[in-house]
Amino acid sequence: MNKTLTVSGYNRPDYFTQTLRALSACDGVGEYDIVCVLDCSDKTDELVEIAKQMGLTTLSPVEHMGCGATIRYCMETGFRNSDFHVHLEDDTVPSPDCLRWFEWAANWASPMTLTISAYNQHGGEAEPEMASFRKWFTPWGWATWRSHWEKYLAPKWDNSFWDGGIQRIRSELAMGELYPRVSRIQNIGATRGAFCPSAEFHQENHHATRVATAQEKKTRWIVI
Repeated sequence: MNKTLTVSGYNRPDYFTQTLRALSACDGVGEYDIVCVLDCSDKTDELVEIAKQMGLTTLSPVEHMGCGATIRYCMETGFRNSDFHVHLEDDTVPSPDCLRWFEWAANWASPMTLTISAYNQHGGEAEPEMASFRKWFTPWGWATWRSHWEKYLAPKWDNSFWDGGIQRIRSELAMGELYPRVSRIQNIGATRGAFCPSAEFHQENHHATRVATAQEKKTRWIVI
């Protein structure tokens, strides 16, 4: 099956550009079928042009859907051609080895792993090859399997509060996420983000500033 990845965007071309530029520099990005799903806004034409300049395909629904419905559309799009799908929002900047992390984690994960996260709130207070499991769901750069999507997530998907909905589903199942102890993604939504009410809040809670070096691209992670 193909490797698939979606990027959702709405009305933040500056964030969208940073995310796509970082994605284009990821090790192995050429192995992925990437689609940018753009929720309808007055910035849609600008976002389409940004994606086009980077050689990426876009899908733009005619009517505004909202964040939750757009991400559901992204997952459904990815699972048309893959059994494991990666999703990024337009303010989540991946490190150079982020895709390799997802690939490794997809093969290692236990049956209790509902999703894979590339994010660690505390940034990098560990060796880059360390990974852990936690009973949580993190929306900033994540992936899951078609089987989990169809069995657990899609039937109870909540468009109005999508990430909280996944958190509720995860809790009911007593499942969780596998994540790297050194974050492989940086949330840049210090402003205009649903869960970042101020730049100060973002600085306190989103300080995963470490970007993996080229030497770390082929890291073999160890779960602790």
